[in-house]
Amino acid sequence: MLDHDDDHDDERNPPRSPQLSTLPSHHSGYITRQVSNELNLEHCTDLEIRPPGPGEVVVKLLYSGICRTDGCFALGEPDLPQSNLIVGHESLGTIVLSPWDLTLLHTTVVTRFLVSTCNTCHYCIRHLPESCPHRTTYPALTGTMQEYITVPYQHLRPLPPAYMTPPRTMAAATDRRRDMAPLYVSALCSGAAALKSLRTAAPQPGDVVVVSGVLGAIGHLVGMIAKKVYGVQVIGVDLGWKWEWLHKEKISWEEVCDAFIPACECPLDQLSHDRFLRQLDRACAKLRKEDDLTVTTTSTPAGRADSVIVCASSAAAFQRLEDLVRDGGSIVVVGAPRGPCMVQVPLRSLLDRQLRIQGSLMGTWEESLQVMQWIHDGIITPYVHVVDLADAGRQLSDCVDCKTFGKGIIHISA
Repeated sequence: MLDHDDDHDDERNPPRSPQLSTLPSHHSGYITRQVSNELNLEHCTDLEIRPPGPGEVVVKLLYSGICRTDGCFALGEPDLPQSNLIVGHESLGTIVLSPWDLTLLHTTVVTRFLVSTCNTCHYCIRHLPESCPHRTTYPALTGTMQEYITVPYQHLRPLPPAYMTPPRTMAAATDRRRDMAPLYVSALCSGAAALKSLRTAAPQPGDVVVVSGVLGAIGHLVGMIAKKVYGVQVIGVDLGWKWEWLHKEKISWEEVCDAFIPACECPLDQLSHDRFLRQLDRACAKLRKEDDLTVTTTSTPAGRADSVIVCASSAAAFQRLEDLVRDGGSIVVVGAPRGPCMVQVPLRSLLDRQLRIQGSLMGTWEESLQVMQWIHDGIITPYVHVVDLADAGRQLSDCVDCKTFGKGIIHISA
């Protein structure tokens, strides 16, 4: 969320000073003229740049993330505009116009979500800014799938200068800085959501964690952080074609998981579910170095995962989740399919087995910055594929249809 800390209000509302604008008269981006049941993004080259008001700046965007949420917004949400909508909420850019403070010019800044929150209500102080009753959505034309945005400076975050300076062990520093920018964008929304889900699950070193949707934008970061930071063993679950593509492209899957099981197709039938559980039993036993013979004869929840984190967008991924974890296990839901979908758990299983079920949405600035630090230090390296702005519409459509791998990043301008 583009929330802000009251302690920093003074420095983020600088005094006024004169400045001349050298911005172009028009710029390009993707706009939804009217939301409908299908994506109808229009690539426009005649968008106007809104002049900044008090406390606002104009940012020239360099990179913007592709998030499935944006596709859902473009298909219509009750609390969002239904026409002339520009989506996109995670970006990195440079301030090019700041009538209120010349010292802000050329500052590299990042955005996370185009809403503001009060930071003082019951929900904000409990780290649930998404539920803030005073939340205000920005104008429909403020999304980041365009070349320029006009936003209040207090809702941006300057990118720490150290993040743009690679460690001394890295060669070709200039090229590396350029390469790291899209990696940092992956941390703004997907990375923060991944870290928050792990903090919610609270795994211990050596635990076995199932990550459903492990090859997606959030899921692959959950897997990386779980392995590299938390020291847990990850069983990845995702669509079979993604796994085949991973091998075809010779991408190291060990970065995101220790074992992989193809996801069940929808609708979920008993035969497919039983086969999946047998594969899960064997994977858990192998990771725990248990006797595989015992597993094949005594398949019970006692030998399954300690936690499951669902980042997938398929309805089948949310069925029978209680079967995937051992007693006392955690079920954390991050992703969600579009349309009606329910997580149903038998009450006796919930009580007798003392299971925990928790939703996990977004994450905070602190979590975004922490993931950026891990990226800068080389602890994790997100899987990103960079596309030009002209190709962003097709990429967002593929993202909505679950046809993408890793995190899509739009290269907007140099």
